[in-house]
Amino acid sequence: MARPREKGGTISPVASGGYRLTITLTVAGESIRKEFRGTSKAAVLRKRDDWLEINGLGLDDGPPSPAPAAGGMPTLHEWMRVLDEEYVKRGRSDATRAAAASQYRNHIQPLLGERRLDAITPEDVAQLHRQAAAKGLATSSVVSVHKFLSRALTLACTRGVLMQNVARMVQPPAVKEVSPEPFTDDELRAVVEVARKDPQAVRWMTTLMTGARKAEVLGLCWDSVDFDRGALVIRRTLTRQVWQHGCGATLIASQAGHSPSKCPQRIRGQMFGRTKTSGSVRVIAIAPELVDMLRAHKSSQDAWFKMFGRRPETGQEFGGLVFLSSAGTRIDHRGDDRHWLKLFQRAGVDLKGQHASRHTIATQMLEEGVDTRVVADAMGWASTRMAMRYQHVGESLSREASNAISSRWGGIFGNDDTVVALDRSQRPG
Repeated sequence: MARPREKGGTISPVASGGYRLTITLTVAGESIRKEFRGTSKAAVLRKRDDWLEINGLGLDDGPPSPAPAAGGMPTLHEWMRVLDEEYVKRGRSDATRAAAASQYRNHIQPLLGERRLDAITPEDVAQLHRQAAAKGLATSSVVSVHKFLSRALTLACTRGVLMQNVARMVQPPAVKEVSPEPFTDDELRAVVEVARKDPQAVRWMTTLMTGARKAEVLGLCWDSVDFDRGALVIRRTLTRQVWQHGCGATLIASQAGHSPSKCPQRIRGQMFGRTKTSGSVRVIAIAPELVDMLRAHKSSQDAWFKMFGRRPETGQEFGGLVFLSSAGTRIDHRGDDRHWLKLFQRAGVDLKGQHASRHTIATQMLEEGVDTRVVADAMGWASTRMAMRYQHVGESLSREASNAISSRWGGIFGNDDTVVALDRSQRPG
């Protein structure tokens, strides 16, 4: 008996292991069937949600909205208002919307902003790629611009405004996979020596010793520090606050010269945001040394607040931010990056981004033989496939495996130390 079709898709076990989710959607009058596979039900649901978000689709989309231009096909710029409303509806962060607005204003609007949606051709999309690359954008940034345009056109198809998404007819440039570069032991020693003497020593040691993302560390509040268990609970991030329009204009489709930062009625956006994925909400066990540092840091912070008779309002609903600037305010993301750069200059080490600390912790765990599933949970990865990027670790473990096999075969050949090589001339014909 066939299973009834469910709106969110049907999940079924796979004989080889894991689960499969099958979903059927109707987009622009056409039926689309999509399948997702994963090691658990939660994994396939995450893959489904990510795919729906990337393509601007939803399970509960209402009836198609009318085109912004009454009685006619909207231009891409007019359609941006609908897309921005969709971003708000789906809970996209202010920083995500600001990034999308920057991509649109700087790269898409000059070429295609005044073009009607049905007049955009595959050649226009290819030209967009060429122009973005000519401006010096990295390949990954060109792909990001392509995806944003594709989301806008997919939404138009979903709403019944367009019949097809021409961006899907053009292949974006391929992004070369780059293996993560962790710190070497010498680099780590040099950076740690300098970091421990810095006024923000505890902040830097938290990044270096946990591998948490920058926004996760900056967003730590005292309700997320468990001194008794020796653990940090990652449940939120500190976003890069961006200006928003206070006049009712949309963030993405702002007119030239009327960006949110120049709006007379501008307002600040949200301060705290969600973690990168649902899997990024996690508990990180921390070393006793870091527990002691955080305990001393809290005592020092409490004494500082008592001396000045007030506490900053930032994050007080969560017990207050763990890390603050020297003025007692939230730490600015760009200022934090500049401070990180100075650490490396003082340490005499080539600059690596804060993400290198994540690569370092992940590498150390994998080299110590920690199961990839445990590593994925600790790092907040959506799947264990992220571990495959650590090729240098794979080669190291492969050599260990080879040595183990050689030892076993050494016993078979009567030599406990090495494998006895067979001379080709002595092999039977």
